[in-house]
Amino acid sequence: MKMRKLLKNITHSFGIDVRRHAGNKYVWLQSQNIRTVLDIGANEGQFALELRQYLPDAAIHSFEPVRDAFCLLEKNLKGKRGHFLYNYALGEAAEAIPIRRNTFSPASSFLRSSELSKAAYPFLEEIAKEVVDVRKLDDVYPLLYQDRELMIKMDVQGYEDRVVRGGHSVFQQAKIVISEVCYQPLYEGQPLFADLYELFLGMGYHYCGNIEMTQHRRTGMPLFADAVFMRGD
Repeated sequence: MKMRKLLKNITHSFGIDVRRHAGNKYVWLQSQNIRTVLDIGANEGQFALELRQYLPDAAIHSFEPVRDAFCLLEKNLKGKRGHFLYNYALGEAAEAIPIRRNTFSPASSFLRSSELSKAAYPFLEEIAKEVVDVRKLDDVYPLLYQDRELMIKMDVQGYEDRVVRGGHSVFQQAKIVISEVCYQPLYEGQPLFADLYELFLGMGYHYCGNIEMTQHRRTGMPLFADAVFMRGD
């Protein structure tokens, strides 16, 4: 999501192709009565700002652990009605662990970049490690302002399964999950699409398709996409 948008102006020269669907990718959410959104991996607030156009009355809770990115998140969203900001990550345990900061902040991850990722994105480079707070979603969610239908968005650079394990009861309550999923390993030890598909299927979701997908221009290999999982028919 955020990574795709910020990369679009520089990826062409490196042979990366971003394929987008025509029309507005979030307008369909207006019919879903979503009132609470968890924006997990908020970066600078790109998703929250875009989503606000279509869910003007929803409470949007944005989680971003990296200090520099959170400062920009605050600059972009602090004081705006219905936005709530948290300077910590979500995972499977309450702990303080190092995150690998990248020259391109949306690519920062707890996991090491794979060789495929380095080849596909040679302009990305790890610059430092920053110790950040991690909390369990199941622990913090009861403290948040909540109102009816819940949607969860995840863009956490390979940490998706850890977020779910630490927030299993909250994911059981959500109506919609929009998660970045990888078809090829861009980070070492990350779950791939098939893993997340089985995980969400076991929690009562069904897969509805992708909002957009990124492919490697030279090989045509699908790399990652924003996948939609929903409950109900």
